[in-house]
Amino acid sequence: MKYIPSCSLALCLLLTSSCGTLLPIDEETCVRSAAMPQKAHITGTKHQYVFQGTCHVARLRIDSPGGQPYFMPIDAPFIAEGYYEPQSKVATEIFRVPEPKISEPSRPWGTFQSSFRCEQDPWLNDVKCEPLTASANPPISAYPGPRYEASRILLNEIFSMIAHFKKPYSAAAVRHSSEGNEAIAKAWAAYRKQEQLAQGARQTPGLSYSAGVAPSILRPAAGQVFLSGNPIPIKLGPPVGWTVTTYMVKLEVKNAQGTWVAHKTIPVGAPQAQSAGGYTGFGVGGFPSSPGNWRISAQISAPNQSGWSNAVEFKVATPPPSGSQSGKAAIGKGSLMRPQ
Repeated sequence: MKYIPSCSLALCLLLTSSCGTLLPIDEETCVRSAAMPQKAHITGTKHQYVFQGTCHVARLRIDSPGGQPYFMPIDAPFIAEGYYEPQSKVATEIFRVPEPKISEPSRPWGTFQSSFRCEQDPWLNDVKCEPLTASANPPISAYPGPRYEASRILLNEIFSMIAHFKKPYSAAAVRHSSEGNEAIAKAWAAYRKQEQLAQGARQTPGLSYSAGVAPSILRPAAGQVFLSGNPIPIKLGPPVGWTVTTYMVKLEVKNAQGTWVAHKTIPVGAPQAQSAGGYTGFGVGGFPSSPGNWRISAQISAPNQSGWSNAVEFKVATPPPSGSQSGKAAIGKGSLMRPQ
């Protein structure tokens, strides 16, 4: 718990002021609550997010004139709904803190709604947006007299912070929480992959897709080593219940700087990819492989589109000199594996 004279997020602003008194608050807990959505649904025409959590705050109380001040702990739940429409490029956020029950301690509450024009989805991308509208319910006029001075100041502060954030508040929380947290960053990267699939489907309206499904890479196996100049079989398996006619196979190679570089993306027919020996056109002829570290990922492209599989890394080694006993021994032990 710590005192914060001003907050970096609207969530904190909405919860840290009551009756003119600043409140101690666990700010990181508030921010983490909005780090990942409870629900997310991404299509070609609309992106929807629902964040839900609880902030731990404490209200300063003095029960009688001259009495001793003390802090009353308060749990303040919140729900934030975010919407982005790619075609109109409008982002909308509806931020709700429910009114406390009569049996609960008093605290600020209400609904705050704002909209922005953003070139990209602000939850998926670190972008600045143009504020369009902002409103609150109850409005500022619903708080007359000195008793509600803090609530009026609070709403005025929220409105003034729109120009500072230039994005929805839950999007700001996502950006803050993703910094330095690999798990959260990877989770949002998966949502960005869904967005890419949705964009592709929007450009090809007749194509249905499922971002959460991907084919299995059966060969090459992770860590498998091949000798250059030999076929490298690519064998794929469809998800349960899927009928596949065509896969897209993406091959990447690691350069001297340790960065993965796109080598080639090719279509492979299901009869070849799903056969016992797999597709054997890679590694020889007009589609050779060079020694180095490689990785492969695959996607179903027809008749329906899937997400991309996780990448599988393998290695291509330089063949040993002709007649080398060490090379023969290595092959015999299976550390250098030619396709069967």
